[in-house]
Amino acid sequence: MSSIGRAIVYLVLGVSAVKIAVGSGSSGSGQQRTMSARLMEHGAGRVLLVAVGIAIVALGCYHVYKGITKKFLEDLVGGVSDLTILLGRIGYVAKGIAFAVVGVLVGWAAIDYDPQKAGGLDSALHTIKEQPFGSVLLTVLAAGIAAFGGYCFIWSRNARR
Repeated sequence: MSSIGRAIVYLVLGVSAVKIAVGSGSSGSGQQRTMSARLMEHGAGRVLLVAVGIAIVALGCYHVYKGITKKFLEDLVGGVSDLTILLGRIGYVAKGIAFAVVGVLVGWAAIDYDPQKAGGLDSALHTIKEQPFGSVLLTVLAAGIAAFGGYCFIWSRNARR
């Protein structure tokens, strides 16, 4: 996927998070639930889902690390503005948190043997919304994902080839 394509995807995810925060989002994670349910029917399926959940959490942690340490700057060439650094830091941390929440939900569903708890990012966003101050948390997460989308537009022009 091109850098511009990634930027558009992340901007759409940010908009989706805002829609869920204000109550107009709908759940579209039925396909993930069906796949999770089918995997849990097999003996090794639960183990596989736990492993997938751990991998997703690890990826999320890596993105948080990449944002905090500004390691994402290694992917860019030329001088970068303070705005680029700010968008990258906020965006990578928000993206990492979103991945970690998805990974925890997938792993927990497998441990708890409840395929209805497994889902994708949509399910993770709904889980965040249900928490105290969930709409506020979701709005902050949406702003972070939108920041990552903005960073991706800049990255597409300055990407290391």
